[in-house]
Amino acid sequence: MANLQKPENAPLRATALDPDQFCLRPRLGPPDRGTLRIGLVCDVIRFRRAHEATTSRDKRGENQMTKNCYLRALGMAFGIAGLALAGGQPAQAAEPFTISSSAFKDGGMLQVKNAGNIKKNPNCVGDNVSPPLAWKNAPEGTKSYAITMRDLAGRGGLGVDHWVIYGIPASVTGFAEGEASKPSDKFVGGQNLPKTGLYFGPCAPPNTTYHHYVITLIATDLDPKALKPGLTIPELLNALKGHDKGATEIVALFKHP
Repeated sequence: MANLQKPENAPLRATALDPDQFCLRPRLGPPDRGTLRIGLVCDVIRFRRAHEATTSRDKRGENQMTKNCYLRALGMAFGIAGLALAGGQPAQAAEPFTISSSAFKDGGMLQVKNAGNIKKNPNCVGDNVSPPLAWKNAPEGTKSYAITMRDLAGRGGLGVDHWVIYGIPASVTGFAEGEASKPSDKFVGGQNLPKTGLYFGPCAPPNTTYHHYVITLIATDLDPKALKPGLTIPELLNALKGHDKGATEIVALFKHP
């Protein structure tokens, strides 16, 4: 007769899951997806065992009733586990803080009417109409906003500060077309190149490539009346240190027609 003794180095075979050993182990810490799934598996095993035990004892046609009870209990277990899993999911990340314009896309062209209108400057060929802007999803704790617009390639690379406003209340979510070209109680004017405290459009010289106008929106925790009028961009940024909550930007292009 063949020797059926297992060799000493024979690999061990996996054994079936024993719920009495596995499911009774304590689960430490708050429930997460893993522990909830383990609990669901253990509940299914226990319901299956109860069904088999009841079936073996009952041979008089009541098997269907037991099966129905088993299925209802199993459905309830899956439902409860599903609700627990849904409730245990981490909260979705907040939507990003963004700024946009209905007149141009990020990296799109400004219109001639958005260009500056300083009559003594032949490079200013527009009507100085500020573009429409809108923003959403302000960072938590925002009390006011600031907006700057700069052309870093302007003046032969020295840069031009076209727009500096701040003290915009948190309740404001944008400006209509032309709204920032005139004084308003929605903002405090800073000091741009022509020192108007308002929007100042592009005045790009001819025979140059497209200039990039970076419009930056900064969320702050400062009261809208906290800063005095007339701040330059460097002064504004210095005043916002420790009070900035987040920023977003959009870039517009313009070329002398």
